Amino acid sequence: MNVVLLNNHSVLNAGDHAILLETLDLIERAFPGARVALVFNDLASAREALPGRTLLASPLSQAVRLTAGRYEFEPPRRRAALLAGLLLGALAWRLTGHVPPLPAPQRALLRELAAADLVLACGGGYIYAPSGEQLLGWFTFMILGCLLALLMGRPLVLLPQSIGPLHGLRQHLLAGLVARGAALTLARERISLQVLRAIGGHRRALCAP
Repeated sequence: MNVVLLNNHSVLNAGDHAILLETLDLIERAFPGARVALVFNDLASAREALPGRTLLASPLSQAVRLTAGRYEFEPPRRRAALLAGLLLGALAWRLTGHVPPLPAPQRALLRELAAADLVLACGGGYIYAPSGEQLLGWFTFMILGCLLALLMGRPLVLLPQSIGPLHGLRQHLLAGLVARGAALTLARERISLQVLRAIGGHRRALCAP
């Protein structure tokens, strides 16, 4: 059993770390012997805290760089190339069964997704975005792992999420693609279920505080 756990942020955030440890415990109890790959935004701290684990750079971590304790986006052309490379790579795998030659972090992520029997988006509150955010901004790269899993035909489950607010057609479309494509979405509160209903993702959703 191969499991990929997407959208882990940082073990330096105590709440995120607690969610991760509990999630790993539950996965390993449900699927004894499962191989679990963890996709992180803050890969450096994860490597220190989780030796021996399979760790991968998230799309967001490849779109930003950490400078003096602050995240700064790569230039738009680099972000556009990253987005196109991952999407086209996932599509190429779906059509041919082979991951094309890409930069190592992108290729590693697509290979893990290709081998996954189950893809989980970790619990949290990250399916939201500020008003007016551009296509190559935070929101697109944060949910890109989920979109790649769906494009590659992998079963996706969204662990307990707070969803929204969403602004504008693009954010609603992208979030709707993820929610409608997921095999199951667990919403942390009823207002998130209302957001799911608005984007058409409520048919396979449960309220799980």
